[in-house]
Amino acid sequence: MKLLAIIFITIGLIIILSVFFGWTLTFWRIIEFIVGCAFIFAGFNPTQKENENSLKKFRIFNKNYRFISLIFSLLTGFTFIIDSLNIFNTNFSFWELILIILASALISSGLSKLFFRR
Repeated sequence: MKLLAIIFITIGLIIILSVFFGWTLTFWRIIEFIVGCAFIFAGFNPTQKENENSLKKFRIFNKNYRFISLIFSLLTGFTFIIDSLNIFNTNFSFWELILIILASALISSGLSKLFFRR
């Protein structure tokens, strides 16, 4: 719960600082920022339980689910946050964000296969 409180404080501070620094945060950019924070939170969450029904087949093929989840969530979350705050002058559309999610899944799976050969 303390981690969730820190995330809420961070989101609130960034929204307040956006007013002072002139970042344009619309409703959808705020939603994108919150989803990016949720991806990062899901990757670092040590108490995350694997759902028995949906991940049963996935765990058969991948023994190192936690590593794949961490890399995927970091890549996707930071990309969503960078896009929502428009840090590098990015303006991704919906389908480009879907491609980023797909690319993050492929990169995390590839790194898992490269470093953890089983």
